[in-house]
Amino acid sequence: MTTEFASRLEQPGYIADWARKVVYNCELSAADMDMNTAADEFWREVGRNGYDPNHELSALITQALTPEVVTAPGEILSRMFTEGNIGEFDDKYVEVMPKNTLRAHEATIGGNVDASYIDHQVLNPTWTSLQIETYIPLQEIRRGGYKSVATYVNFAREAFEQKRVSSVMNAVSTAITNGAANYINEAGTTPSDASMLALALYLLDVGSGDVPFAFGLNKYIQAISNLDKADKNKTDVEKSMWFNSGLLAKYSGVDLIGFSGRKLLADNTTIVPNNTLIGVAGKVGTLDMKGDLRVMQETDINKEHIHLKMGGYTFGYVITDITKAAKMVIA
Repeated sequence: MTTEFASRLEQPGYIADWARKVVYNCELSAADMDMNTAADEFWREVGRNGYDPNHELSALITQALTPEVVTAPGEILSRMFTEGNIGEFDDKYVEVMPKNTLRAHEATIGGNVDASYIDHQVLNPTWTSLQIETYIPLQEIRRGGYKSVATYVNFAREAFEQKRVSSVMNAVSTAITNGAANYINEAGTTPSDASMLALALYLLDVGSGDVPFAFGLNKYIQAISNLDKADKNKTDVEKSMWFNSGLLAKYSGVDLIGFSGRKLLADNTTIVPNNTLIGVAGKVGTLDMKGDLRVMQETDINKEHIHLKMGGYTFGYVITDITKAAKMVIA
C-alpha cells in the first residue's frame, strides 16, 4: 500500500466520506483525487493477483464503521438518545429517572397522612447484533479499481446504519400504544392541520428546551408542507426551499425530517415505519454501541473472489421516557 493511501486510514471519518462521495458522484477535493489515484493502483493489482496480505480491504471497512463516524440517517438517533460505547464483554444497566409521585395532603399538626412512594427502576438494554457476509469477485476489482472498493465500503456502512436506525425507530414506535396521550389518530391518508397542531402542542408541552422534530416518509413531509397552516408566514428561505423541493423545514416550531420511501432495506421494508409520523422533544433513552466491528477476509483463488464476514456490529437501547415522543398513526 502506498504511503498516501495508508495515511488516509489514520484520519477519522475520512474513508466513509470518501466512499460516499465516490459512489454518489459528489465533488471531490484534491486530497480525494490523490486518494483515488493511490487506491486505484493498489486495488487493481489486488484484482490481478488476489494478494492482500495485510487485509487492507478489511481495514477500510472497519475504519468506515467506527463509532466516531456518524452519518445520515444515524444522526437523527443522536437527537433522540444519549449515546455511548462500551466494551464487548462489558455489561450495562440504566437507572430511570423516577417520576415525582409524592403527594401533599392537608393535615392537622402532629397527625399522619397516607404515604406516597417513588418507583425506582433499573433497566437492561435490548441488544441487537448485526452481521453481513459477501463475496467480491476479483474481476470486479480489476474492472472498477477504487470505485468497486468504495462501493462495497459504502454499501456495508449504509446497510449496517440503516438497519440500526430501522430497528430503533420501530422500537420507539411500538412503545407508544393506542389510548396514550402521545398517540394521535389521523383518519385521513395524510397528516391534517388538526393532527399536526395536536402533535406540535404535545411536543411543546413535554419539551425541556430542545428543538422538537418529527420524522416520517417523504410523502408525509411533502403533504405537511402543503397544509394551509404551513403556508402561513413563510420566510423567503422557506419559500425558496418549498419551490425547489416541495418540502418545508418546519411546521409550527417542529423540525421536519423526511426519509425516502424508495430506499428499502434488504427485507423490502422502509427505513422508518410506514403510515406513521413520530415526533420527539428531548432524549427518550440511551443507545450504546458494544465492542468493535470485526471484519474477516479470505481470498479464494479457485473461485477468484474475496470472502468478507463483517460481524460484531452490536447496539443496545433503553427507552427510559417515552413521553418525550409522540406518534401519529395515519390511515
